[in-house]
Amino acid sequence: MMYTFNMKLKSILNETELQQAIELDRQAYSNKDLVGSLEKCKQWLQVCPDMYIALYENKKMVGYINFVPLTAKCFDKFKNGKMCDSQINARDILPFRKGENFCLLMSIVIRKEYQNTKAIVLLTQALLDKIDNFANRGIYIPQFLAECVSVDGKKFITRTFDCKKVSNSKNGEIYLCSFQKNNKNYS
Repeated sequence: MMYTFNMKLKSILNETELQQAIELDRQAYSNKDLVGSLEKCKQWLQVCPDMYIALYENKKMVGYINFVPLTAKCFDKFKNGKMCDSQINARDILPFRKGENFCLLMSIVIRKEYQNTKAIVLLTQALLDKIDNFANRGIYIPQFLAECVSVDGKKFITRTFDCKKVSNSKNGEIYLCSFQKNNKNYS
């Protein structure tokens, strides 16, 4: 199948877009615990409207990234493998704010037929651009966590970011990461 990559990046801002992201979860994950809950995702989005970046080809969502600041307590519980993303509530999430933000790279999901294409590059660059824009506004991300629940997820995290495994979770491995591997320091 040939793709033209007439792609558009945008934030997920409403219930219809969240439903598309959850449908991608259903296609990507056989473990139901990894599929987003619409009600929970809506609550998260109300707290942090900047948490999603989606990639579209025409009106079809090709993939998305969910990157969100957590409270210190939630960050530590997640880091120690005592919590997984399905247990995160709206009270565990913060809006991005000036100063240090400790975040979770909660999901990177790409529609199966777009895997091994430019889609991952476009989504990753969009995340890096967002982090760069935040840093220019005094919003810093010194560290973030990533829960790798697949071989591809682990490859992506370890190849893209400066990271180390810090624990295991119910669904995979937890990595503590920074953006420094990309020759920029966002802390």
